[in-house]
Amino acid sequence: LAISIVGLFGAMKHHQVWLFVYMVVLFLIFIIQFSVSCAALGVSKETEIKLVEEGWKQLQQNGENQIILTAEKTFNCCGLNGDNSTKVECEKLDCYKDDTCSPCLNVIQGKLGSAFATVGGLGLFFSLTELIGGVIACRYRNLIDPTNSGIGAAGGAAGGL
Repeated sequence: LAISIVGLFGAMKHHQVWLFVYMVVLFLIFIIQFSVSCAALGVSKETEIKLVEEGWKQLQQNGENQIILTAEKTFNCCGLNGDNSTKVECEKLDCYKDDTCSPCLNVIQGKLGSAFATVGGLGLFFSLTELIGGVIACRYRNLIDPTNSGIGAAGGAAGGL
């Protein structure tokens, strides 16, 4: 929000320094957002699986079984990959009673892959709009300020003759 105000102020007042600061900060935000978007789009399936397994293991080691149970209820699954060491109170789940519970790894990995693709695509879209905004600010910065150009004050080119 603050950088938007800087850009708006610079554009309204034709202030060269404020517009330059706006362009530089916008370009830095573009680089960061573009990099993160490309990284999100480039995450491999193996990395996604490793992230889920490490997160599940950390939750079990820290005794955060309530979070794991909430994930199992949400995704209607039991345990991470089918073995008994990753199951947390599966008896409370509806799918356990019906014997239709699948391992959570497949379900979570599908959702995680979709989330990475969505976040990466949206980030890429908005980073490119930031780049366009920076280019427009650069072009606007190089325009002549009509209030300080001297053309309007002298009454035109032939006004002094």
